[in-house]
Amino acid sequence: MSTPAPITPEIVKHVGYCDAVDGYVHSWETNCPPRGIILYVHGLQSHSAWAWELASSFVRRGYTFISLDRRGSGLSPENHTEFPNAEVATQDYARFINFILASNPSLPVLAIGHCLGGSVLTATLATAPHLAKKLSKVAIVSSWLNKLHTMKSPTELDALRNDASDEMWDVGLTASDFTDSPDYQRFIIEDPLAVRKITRRSRRNILQLEDMYGAWKAPTELEVQFITSINDPVIDVPSAAEQARTVYGSNISLHFFGEDKHFIPFTSFREALVTQVAEVQNDIT
Repeated sequence: MSTPAPITPEIVKHVGYCDAVDGYVHSWETNCPPRGIILYVHGLQSHSAWAWELASSFVRRGYTFISLDRRGSGLSPENHTEFPNAEVATQDYARFINFILASNPSLPVLAIGHCLGGSVLTATLATAPHLAKKLSKVAIVSSWLNKLHTMKSPTELDALRNDASDEMWDVGLTASDFTDSPDYQRFIIEDPLAVRKITRRSRRNILQLEDMYGAWKAPTELEVQFITSINDPVIDVPSAAEQARTVYGSNISLHFFGEDKHFIPFTSFREALVTQVAEVQNDIT
């Protein structure tokens, strides 16, 4: 499969509130007709604006890149220390995916879930399985599905489900976990919209996401990739790969980059990530 030459027209970003999805949507595109749509689901600490480098790389390959700010992140007005109820989060993203599919009926739509966004995306597909059959690809990037179920005992999980505390819980991520670049580290440290802490009760909502896809069987026709840095400092890579296989089955392919940072778009492997995702089995160029 040949890699298309980068396109040269100016990349334009649009951002604003979208009534159809009841949230703030960020999109990057050019005036050229796109060859496909990248639908991006961001992680816990980040928000859609963090994706500008990744988005630009995809747009130069001929794609339009679109991301929704999760409630309680980015430009959304909700409290940034509260992760939304899992049912609300998945309904939001199901609405978003439906909107993108309906707006681009003739184009392949490739969905990327980064870090906790992988769990949000997977829970959304599990609760709205008709959407999974309409996507051309799903890429689970730097994500540890079923993390809480893997790390915690049944007693600890029960305690988490019953925790209604508004005490703050540090998400435990540092700029150096994401990237080696001083410029990108500075951006992360100085970002006023980054999520640093959430209430302890919010963690039960994250656990609910895992409950939603615990028994789900992904459609076998869906092309799925698990992609991560081989020494990602945020996730247990062997366990994350095993859980991705457990959730998505034998049709998932595993891909590891020789990197030790969590946010691949802020590393030298960004273009390799874009190439990996942009290759769709049924999209011959």
